[in-house]
Amino acid sequence: MSRSPSPPAPGPTPVVTAMSIKIPPFWPSDPEVWLAQVDAQFVTRGITTQKFKFDYVVASLTLEFATEVQDLILKPPSTDPYNALREQLIKRTTALEQKRLQQHFSSEELGDRTPS
Repeated sequence: MSRSPSPPAPGPTPVVTAMSIKIPPFWPSDPEVWLAQVDAQFVTRGITTQKFKFDYVVASLTLEFATEVQDLILKPPSTDPYNALREQLIKRTTALEQKRLQQHFSSEELGDRTPS
């Protein structure tokens, strides 16, 4: 009685591991410190690819701040998407915060005082 050949052993199966990463809420008043904390999370979890970093940060942004960088979210650069997002988050949210402060101070009533 002859046995039929057994099927070949399966090759290595790609494994996708879900990483537990806790990114704090975005801090528009200090995006550089927030990004430093996010980078520390990436280091401790061994996340090194630009694409994964980009995706984690995009997923953590609220609508208000995602809208500020929507052009990058909708069409990420093909090279270094995280670095580009990081740079623009700092640039755009800092400008947004400065604009808010200017509006706040310009709308404040001076009463009897005169602007200095």
